[in-house]
Order: sequence, then C-alpha cells, then structure tokens
Amino acid sequence: MYAPDEGLLLVRRSCPHAAMVPVLFLFCLRMPFIKADLFCEEVVDLGAPANLTCNIMSVSNAHSYSTPHGHSAASCDLSDGKCIRIGDFSAYVINTTCSVLSIPSVLQSHGGKWTCIVDANQANHDTCHMTVAKVPSCNITSDQNTSGLSGDDVLVLEVVVTGYYCSQVTHLQLLTGRTTTNLMNTTVTNMTDGVFVTSVSVTELTLADVKLRFNCCTRTWDVSCDGAEH
Repeated sequence: MYAPDEGLLLVRRSCPHAAMVPVLFLFCLRMPFIKADLFCEEVVDLGAPANLTCNIMSVSNAHSYSTPHGHSAASCDLSDGKCIRIGDFSAYVINTTCSVLSIPSVLQSHGGKWTCIVDANQANHDTCHMTVAKVPSCNITSDQNTSGLSGDDVLVLEVVVTGYYCSQVTHLQLLTGRTTTNLMNTTVTNMTDGVFVTSVSVTELTLADVKLRFNCCTRTWDVSCDGAEH
C-alpha cells in the first residue's frame, strides 16, 4: 500500500521529445494546477507491471483513465477514496489529490497515449505517452574460421535477431569492437524476427567483442548474442 504523499518515480513527456528530460519525482501534493496532470512510465517492458498517476487540481474529484484505444480502464472519486476497476486493471486513491492506475502485465496494445479525463465535455485532457518494448535475443555466426584470418581480411557475419518489439521506432545496431553498424531503423507492428548480414574488418576484433544494440525510445540495451564467444 502507498502512504499518503508518497513519492512515485515517474516520467512525463511523449517519447520523441523526452531524451533530454530528467526523471521527475512526482509527489501527490496539492499544487496550483488546473484540472489534472497525468504521469506514466516512459518505456515499459512487455509483460511487466506499470503504474499511471493522475493528479487532480480542480473542484472536481471524479475522474477516469482511458487507454490508447479509447477504452475506459478505471474511474475514481477522490472525495470518497474509491475507484471502480475495469477488466484486468486496478486503481486506488492515494490521497485527496491523486489516484494510481495499475497495469498488472503490459501488452502491446498499451503502447501509446493514455488520458486522464476529469470532465468528459472538456476538449483537452491531460495525457502521457507509454512506449512498450521487448528486448530480443540474438545469434551470430560467421562464414569463416576466424582463427585463420589476418588483420586485412573481412569477416561476414549473419545476425539472427529473435523476438524484438517497440511500439515506436526500433533501432538495431551491431557493435563490433570500435565499430557500430546500423542494421535497421523502422517501426514494427508486432513481435518480429530478422536476419541481417554484414561485413566487418577483423582488425583487433574477436567475436567476443560483438553485441547487438537494441534501442526503443530513450532506452538502450546491449545484448550478448549466442555464438559470439566462438
């Protein structure tokens, strides 16, 4: 359970403009805002839990949460300290100024713009953008025996990437020693596999130096690949 006025480590801003935005510590306190402020985690792993916080700063204590597809996730009333949950979501009141919506297991469909609605007749509601990511696994093989190569030779690598997903633009890069090679930069609509072939110089390179870099929104993972130790 959360205690009143407990701080929540959350990020607010949509992904494309958030790279330089520092992490905000949001406390559920009375502040001079009008209507509502909605805060959510910026990038969430697929299948992980996530929380959204709606901070109400108006005469109305009743509000609801809406998913990126426009479906209601929960409704809360701060005056009586109660929330009505819908589906697999849960929600609870923190204090007289804010509530929290909890997602037990983030789905691909949860990526996008969430909304806190205080007045349904109001045209503009406060929103936050949640990006959903799934880090891939990978396997790297070579068409040559690296033990017999010299520094002037070129090594051809096949990179098999399995199970990657980002609800925004996906970036895949191959890190080989001091060199970074772009493999792809695109948007995927579902869990995706891919095979990429690239050539690298063997100068000061062993396959143990090779990693896959997966970038989704403002988060980056350097993934060790099977086969890279040979």
